[in-house]
Amino acid sequence: MFDLVLCHRRNRDVAIGAVRDHWRGARTSMISELRSTLGFEHYVQVHRASRLNGLYLGIRGTRSWPLAAMFSAGQGLSLPPLKGRAGAFDEMWDVIEAFRYRSPTAMIEALTTNAAIAGLQRLSGDARTLVRHSTAVPVEVLSLYEEPGLAWPRTVTILCLRARPPLTRETMQERWRTTHRQLMADVRAALVYRHYEQLHARTLKELGPVVAALGVTVGDFDGIAWIGYGNERELKRLLLSPATQVANLRLGKDEVHFIDGQNSALMFGEAHRLRVS
Repeated sequence: MFDLVLCHRRNRDVAIGAVRDHWRGARTSMISELRSTLGFEHYVQVHRASRLNGLYLGIRGTRSWPLAAMFSAGQGLSLPPLKGRAGAFDEMWDVIEAFRYRSPTAMIEALTTNAAIAGLQRLSGDARTLVRHSTAVPVEVLSLYEEPGLAWPRTVTILCLRARPPLTRETMQERWRTTHRQLMADVRAALVYRHYEQLHARTLKELGPVVAALGVTVGDFDGIAWIGYGNERELKRLLLSPATQVANLRLGKDEVHFIDGQNSALMFGEAHRLRVS
């Protein structure tokens, strides 16, 4: 399976509530209208929680620079940069969309028709007054765990990842899908996540016309980790659990080997799989 992931950062003068209302209303109606034209299997829309949300702040804390520096030093690695990259503010995503396809070929064939390009241009125009920065990331989906019967909407943590220099994308992804994947499986009982996907970024030059029609940049993330829970109440019960804290520390200790945490982007919010026809 392949996704086209679109990440959006709102304009400074636009309230987050206005973005949420538009995406759930007019944007959803437009995407429903374009369903057959764009040819996707399903569509997910994620809206961020408040940046003062205690769960969001807690998750950020488990991936903070002091912890990453401690883990790096303890394992003989160079310290991560203290200062993030320019443009990090634009990657504090307010809404993320994911269009799913059966294969990269299916995605390319569906999105590069004249009708699809016209539809994507409509989507671009729809977001123009609300969004200051958007990026597109084509990804291969590794669906690693989903609890049977898990409903929508669901609470999600989304990490847009960049490889730790000087690792290549291929080396980073290999570590992520092998060693780190096994670690995620080992700590599932402690984290009690109910859905976990690794989205591995792929370069699809054939999507150039698609990116142009959307009027977005091509994201240089190397992958996106997508972790789902039933709702925020589940996470609140876990936040102070010693087992959960230990599990997060184990994950953080492994992540410094292959992820540039300071230059990755975190989003925490609610995901809706929309019924479009």
